[in-house]
Amino acid sequence: MSYLQLLPILLISALIIIRVLKFNQVKAHVEKVYPAEWSKLCTNKMKMRKSVVIWGNLEESLKRGFLSQQDDPALNSFKRFDKSYHLIAITLITLNCIVILFK
Repeated sequence: MSYLQLLPILLISALIIIRVLKFNQVKAHVEKVYPAEWSKLCTNKMKMRKSVVIWGNLEESLKRGFLSQQDDPALNSFKRFDKSYHLIAITLITLNCIVILFK
């Protein structure tokens, strides 16, 4: 396996780590700035692990819920990063496939 094949995988792994760190920052920001919304996000009606419930509810609220309608710089920054993260990851995967096919 050449270094060109490993580079996209390493970059995508680094992007995933950065996204998790930024998501945790957004989680802390929402808990501090929007306590009423945070209590709704922590609602666990299906007896699942609390971390899974918060993650899913926060993702959904950022996409279509209360947090998607807020004009908050921290939330907007995360949304921009999330969009670019997906674009960069897809581009790297495509480039990796091209490198493998034309090897």
